[in-house]
Amino acid sequence: MQWVVLDIYGTDHDSRHIKNPEVFKIDRYVENAKNISYEEEYAMIAQGGGDFRTMHRCAGEWITLHTLRVLANHLVNKFDFTIPEQDFEIALDQFPTYPQDGVLLFKD
Repeated sequence: MQWVVLDIYGTDHDSRHIKNPEVFKIDRYVENAKNISYEEEYAMIAQGGGDFRTMHRCAGEWITLHTLRVLANHLVNKFDFTIPEQDFEIALDQFPTYPQDGVLLFKD
């Protein structure tokens, strides 16, 4: 088995390819698809957005959504747990990024 890890945050915030990457512009690429060069087409990792039949979507989207539904159902309906005090701050200057204390759940 092999694993691939993508730095989606870093890729989608690269100022060499995206003007003002920290600014949310909902219409940033609207009506501009035909003007994007081959190199620019692969400079951003687009996820979600639009009808899955006509827009770029994640290849693993359906299995991921199903897995999240099953996990959420188990966490909400089948387990009793407590969440201890912890630091959920996420540092965006490290990779991989994760909450400072991780995420601790204690099963009751």
